[in-house]
Amino acid sequence: MTYCSEKHKSHDEHHHLVTHTGNHVIATGKKFTADEALAMRMGKVQKTSEGIAARNAAGITKPELEKAGREITSLVHDIFKSCKLEPEADAAIHPLLADILQGASLLVNGKYSEGHKKIHHAFMSYEKLFEHQHEAHSESN
Repeated sequence: MTYCSEKHKSHDEHHHLVTHTGNHVIATGKKFTADEALAMRMGKVQKTSEGIAARNAAGITKPELEKAGREITSLVHDIFKSCKLEPEADAAIHPLLADILQGASLLVNGKYSEGHKKIHHAFMSYEKLFEHQHEAHSESN
């Protein structure tokens, strides 16, 4: 096992399990297993993201977006501190977490649509790459 903050194996050492496409890594075999820390925090990110999507229909305020963006940022930083993944899974999750952080930053800056879209797409990729114990992220979110 490795910590998310530790250095990964080289690209060549894990290329047989994953393929890099743009900013994301796509599993070529079975899904990775999310450790408890990752699954729990990704579930909380998902819940926060879905909460702002529901509030947006009623007219979410900029302070609400800022709060949600900061909560999501905090959760992602907790993932970096606490998750323990195999090197291939670790390499696969990092681009997704970077996208979620970018989306959270957009939320903090009051850009709901762009931020939510970035987070939503990262979640769709996450669910393709990892076994996720929480409710699936809807295609339409």
